[in-house]
Amino acid sequence: MNQQFDFYNGGGLDVCFLGMAQVDPKGDVNVTRVGPMLKGPGGFIDITQSTKRVNLVGSFTAGGLEVGVKDGKLVIVKEGKSKKFVKSIPEVCFSGENATQRKQLVHYITERAVFKLTPEGLELIEIAPGIDLQTQVLDQMEFKPIMKNVRLMNPKIFRPERMKLLESLYSLDMKARMHFNRAANTLYVDLHGVSITSPDQVTQVGDAIKGFFEVNPAQVKKAAVFVNYDGFDCREELSADFAEMVKGLQTTYYGSVRRGASHGLAPDKLGH
Repeated sequence: MNQQFDFYNGGGLDVCFLGMAQVDPKGDVNVTRVGPMLKGPGGFIDITQSTKRVNLVGSFTAGGLEVGVKDGKLVIVKEGKSKKFVKSIPEVCFSGENATQRKQLVHYITERAVFKLTPEGLELIEIAPGIDLQTQVLDQMEFKPIMKNVRLMNPKIFRPERMKLLESLYSLDMKARMHFNRAANTLYVDLHGVSITSPDQVTQVGDAIKGFFEVNPAQVKKAAVFVNYDGFDCREELSADFAEMVKGLQTTYYGSVRRGASHGLAPDKLGH
């Protein structure tokens, strides 16, 4: 057992999934003191302090919450009596400030909303299809989270068919994600929802864009480039390689570049 906790404390875990009882605006988490109940934290503190990617999972409210799924949407059948996202917590078992200083990637995941930890505090990034942002999320919290680009959760989560996660994680059809508008001399690159999880995918993106320019260099040389990064994610250990790849493309091929975040590029821009 002592060696197991040495493994935790030494940063042996890449990712962890743990529960949460209460969360405050700073991203601090309480798992031990809830009302009159006092429970020990177990290995919660050891695991969360050194793991690179921390996912804290639980229901959005507590005390009688009932949910369902209908027509691909989440339905709140009965709201919980107790709010879990509160102004202050009685005991800090996980510190958002310390996690930010350690550069941990932290997400707070519930059935209807997903938050991420930022240096400024808790940011709402996703809500479930069928959920009303004001009445079923914000009104059920004691504080207002940071909101910059709130998007819908993947609707596949709420459908009965297979999500085909492996296929989506390890396949990257870049040809279908690029379109060159000759009239505007603009290359549109849609990285919406792409998750870069391996060095091969970094190379694949770079080679695809490079190849696009080199097929007919006389017509597409130094074109303007628009890249959609909405929902894009790159593993921290690959971010430097991805940035270096992008820098090389900008220097060699791009005339100018703009980055945007929208729910996918318009079909005409993608040639569909």
